[in-house]
Amino acid sequence: MKKNILFFTLILSVFISCFSCKSHSDNSYICCDAENMDNNRFVSNNLVEGRLDNITFENIDTRSDKYARSGIHSVALTKERPYAMTCLIKNVQAGEHFNISVYRHISNTRGCLVVSAEDIEKFYLVQHNSCKREGSWEYLDADFIVPSGAKGQNLKVYTWNKGSDTAVYFDDLTIRYVSPNPPEVTNQKGSLNDKRDNKVYQTVKIGNQWWMAENLAYVTKEGSCSFENAPAGKDRLGLLYSWETANQVAPEGWHLPTEADWQGLEIFLGMKQAEATAFGLRGYNQAQLLKESAITGFNAIPGGMSNETGKAFFFEHNDKQNAYFWTATEVNNTMAICREIMHRTDIGKFKDKKNERLSVRCIMN
Repeated sequence: MKKNILFFTLILSVFISCFSCKSHSDNSYICCDAENMDNNRFVSNNLVEGRLDNITFENIDTRSDKYARSGIHSVALTKERPYAMTCLIKNVQAGEHFNISVYRHISNTRGCLVVSAEDIEKFYLVQHNSCKREGSWEYLDADFIVPSGAKGQNLKVYTWNKGSDTAVYFDDLTIRYVSPNPPEVTNQKGSLNDKRDNKVYQTVKIGNQWWMAENLAYVTKEGSCSFENAPAGKDRLGLLYSWETANQVAPEGWHLPTEADWQGLEIFLGMKQAEATAFGLRGYNQAQLLKESAITGFNAIPGGMSNETGKAFFFEHNDKQNAYFWTATEVNNTMAICREIMHRTDIGKFKDKKNERLSVRCIMN
């Protein structure tokens, strides 16, 4: 299983609403097309007054005439010069809605579009999946609402060659200011009283599914433990369960979600069917919608994972900042399928050993 080795305490209220490529008819946008320059900087070819005025783009030394989507230049990002089209959106406020897009040449698809707050623990979005192709260029699109934790900070926008030995080419980066307020989103919420220990869990309806909005914390005689065997965190993080125990521990009227249940959730949030059935990191921003305090209400609390003794894997990297959930679907006698939700924008689907301990979220029968 791929494990995150970075420490992110994301407190997000982020709504990534671009499940498919979007078009915008408003005029509140600027575009950097690697052609216009002023004092060794790229400048916008749409000079607008208001929210996006006075934005300039750095890294003029990356300009290349090998490929171009518009004009005669793009930017070529190498290991030595991995960043370009870098700019700041200053003093963002919670609830502001932005759409940022860029075109990437198909000769190398290792490049990413990145948006981050000054404090990356508050907001960090990496988009590496394209949602459409136009000739030799792919379109990367990030549509987001500024979370409350990033209020008052500057957002840094840039394109990035993520360690590729060959150049990655980008062109036509566009920043759109969609609206000052988030769209109204309502979730049907409820609660579940586990009669076995009288613990009450918050629940949420997403699509046609009712999910627990907290990690299960029911104590069993065997097959469960708290992260690093520290009982103090059980109320918030829940417990970690072996796969066998996870299949037996759901409250009455609920069950451990199957692979089909998880795929139903992912597809409702905009993941394509082919991606939902695949293993590895899949999807297009769906993980952001499930994170703690995100708008869906799923509230993916990072409970970590451990071996059968309770010892955490990668504990030196604070791996409990990731959320790992069992599915009820087994691969063979020793392996079963699980989900991983971390700081990235996509959801991990992996095979893990049944005797390892992961968090449990139950779904209503």
